[in-house]
Amino acid sequence: MRRDFKLILSLALLALALISSCATTEAARIESETPAYQSLEGEIALISKYGNSYTTIKVSDMEREGYSEGDYVKILIGGSELVMPVGTSYSDVDNGSLIAKLDRESDSLEVAINHGNFASSVNGKIGTPLTLSMEEKGGYLDEFMIRHLVKSEERSDYSSDEVFANFRAVDKGDIKSGVLYRGCNPLYGDNRAPYADKLVGSAGIKSAINLADSEESAMKNIGSAPEYKKLIDSSSVVLLDMGVDFFSEDFTIKLKKGLEFLSDSQGPYYLHCNEGKDRAGMVTALLEALAGATVKEIEEDYMTSFENYFFVEKGSEQYDAIKKIIDDFLITLNGGTMPKDRELKKAARSYIIDKVGVSSDRVDRIITNLTK
Repeated sequence: MRRDFKLILSLALLALALISSCATTEAARIESETPAYQSLEGEIALISKYGNSYTTIKVSDMEREGYSEGDYVKILIGGSELVMPVGTSYSDVDNGSLIAKLDRESDSLEVAINHGNFASSVNGKIGTPLTLSMEEKGGYLDEFMIRHLVKSEERSDYSSDEVFANFRAVDKGDIKSGVLYRGCNPLYGDNRAPYADKLVGSAGIKSAINLADSEESAMKNIGSAPEYKKLIDSSSVVLLDMGVDFFSEDFTIKLKKGLEFLSDSQGPYYLHCNEGKDRAGMVTALLEALAGATVKEIEEDYMTSFENYFFVEKGSEQYDAIKKIIDDFLITLNGGTMPKDRELKKAARSYIIDKVGVSSDRVDRIITNLTK
């Protein structure tokens, strides 16, 4: 019996040794078959007005080396070691999050912060060197697929001119119907711009708050926007040339100018950026909160732009992932916690007066202009 036990024990130990050996061999095989992704070096070639940094690293070179959407990559720049996902749109990540954005049109890797200023965050300048390497292949792919947004430039793919131009009245909270509109940029020069211009005319817009354009960019396509040109010619447009970092000093200074314009001008108002979903989405949410809208109303209005542009379906994983952007904005507006409906108006008013610097009297005039 004892001899049998020793034999069984010996066989068991031999089996374990064989399994361990096979596992080690298999691990070595897998490791040898795992591609070694080549690091790529470059420098900042261009910095946009939003702080997004276009680099000399080519998208085509990245793809040749095996990098793709949904990977996590590491960027070494200015003494910082930054890990970020690879995507194709800023909304592929949350507000304030880093993204290595593939700009295939220019064949350039763009390094950015969604609603932030990447260049200033790393003290980056034109010529600042950086190195790209693989951190985790496909580590962000599930999240990327949920968020990935694709829109059509064909009017026939949309149910109406309004949906195509993301043009609609804002009537949340106590905002009076027909007083405030939002949508895309009539001066942008894309397929949607002529529809937006036509809708500006049919809505009887008297004042426009243009979050996107400078004087120079506004004039490029003014000849193809006759209704909007009338507003510019009558000094009824404020051109703010804003970035996308809502809580930055630059954005706040320009927001003050826009809100003071709103307090001094006559509606109906047209509030827009380029697509009418990001900068316009945040400023509209602020005005809705000031006018007594609920969290749900603000969320639904913000998400309508993504339904209009990108056919995002309410209740889908993609819808919920994008909705976090406006929820994060409301949390920041409220000092770090998600506001209750009854807290929103106070939070918006306090932010506009204390942070933006608009006087209390002007805030009262804004409310009157929007609700009476």
